[in-house]
Amino acid sequence: VESLAYKIPLEQKGIKVTQSIGQVLSARIETGDLKSEETLNDIQTVFQPFEGMTDVLLACTHYPVLQNQINRIYPNLKLHDPAQSLAEKVHSMWKVEGVKNKVDWFTTGNYETMIDSSRICFGQEILNLKTIDI
Repeated sequence: VESLAYKIPLEQKGIKVTQSIGQVLSARIETGDLKSEETLNDIQTVFQPFEGMTDVLLACTHYPVLQNQINRIYPNLKLHDPAQSLAEKVHSMWKVEGVKNKVDWFTTGNYETMIDSSRICFGQEILNLKTIDI
């Protein structure tokens, strides 16, 4: 939100943009808290600025995990996740015929939390996680 990475290019195309910081949702997701009453209340707080809008860009890799909960609270809101199209674009640009793809995982956060969160939220076991400092 603070970088205006989506706001500026979208507004240059004539699209009205309203932003809301959802860090509290990221924290809930990282601890595996996806369905508690507190999480549902946080969804309402973060999404309140979008009342009456038709579309929301989920501009964080965490938020698609909560799509079902968001849609239950805001059934008329169309959610857009840019991660899939970005992954497809990167894959098409870097694809090398005859080479098997390898996934490397990196975190700037807590090693154990990342492993637990990926299993709880995505059903993904991370086998080769590396912690890095930025």
